[in-house]
Amino acid sequence: MRAKWIGGFAAVVVVGAAAWAVYTTGASGRIFSLRRPNVLLISIDTLRADRLGAYGYARASTPHIDALAARGARFTQATTVAPLTLPAHASLLTGTFPTWHGIRDNGGFYLADDQVTLAEVLSANGYRTGGFVGAFVLDSRWGIAQGFDRYVDDFDLSRYDTTVGLDAVQRPAREVIDQTIRWIDGQDDRPFFAWVHLYDPHAPYEAPEPFRSSFARDLYGSYDAEVAATDAEVGRLL
Repeated sequence: MRAKWIGGFAAVVVVGAAAWAVYTTGASGRIFSLRRPNVLLISIDTLRADRLGAYGYARASTPHIDALAARGARFTQATTVAPLTLPAHASLLTGTFPTWHGIRDNGGFYLADDQVTLAEVLSANGYRTGGFVGAFVLDSRWGIAQGFDRYVDDFDLSRYDTTVGLDAVQRPAREVIDQTIRWIDGQDDRPFFAWVHLYDPHAPYEAPEPFRSSFARDLYGSYDAEVAATDAEVGRLL
C-alpha cells in the first residue's frame, strides 16, 4: 500500500494499490500495464496531521491509518492548493490548479466537461470507477463526478434548515463505507478505482459511540473522537 498525506487544512489523502504494476504509454496515449492494480483513494476532510499517531501525537487513537503509513510512504512536506473541499478535490482529481480548473469555492462553481479527471482516464483504460462522498459540497451537481460509473451522493436535504450552510450537509463515514464495500464486493474481474471521501472530522464534532464517551468533551477531545471513529471506518474498509 502507498500512503500520501496532504497536510494542513483541507484533507489528508491515502492512496492505495492492491499490487505493483509496470506502466507504459502507447502511441495512441492509452496506458498499458503488465499488471493492473485496483486503486483506492481515500480523502479525509479536515484531518490534521498532528492528530495522528504516525505524526507523533501521543494521545492518538488511529491504529489503522498509522499502520498504513508505516508500510507505505509518509510525506511530511505537502500543501493543499486550497483550504476548501471542492477546489482541493477538483485539483486532486484533475492534477491542475484552481486557476486552471476554475473551482474557487464550495458551491457556485462547477467542474467543466472539458476538464479531464483521474476517473475518466482510468475508465478509458478499462477500470470500473466508483465515487462515494460524505459532503454535499462534493455532490455530482458540481461536476466532480465526471468519469465515475457509480457515484453515491445521496444527501437528504429535507433534514436541514434552509439557513444551514452547504458545508453542514454530510453523511456519516459508516454509511459511506458500507456503500463502498457493497460496490467493491460486486465488481467483476476488471480492475477498479474507488474514491472514498470521509467528512466526519469536520465540525460539528458529534462522534458516534463508543468514541464519544471515550474522549473528553472539550474542543480537541470531541475532535479526537471524530478522528478515532473515522480511523475505525478506514480500517473496516482496508
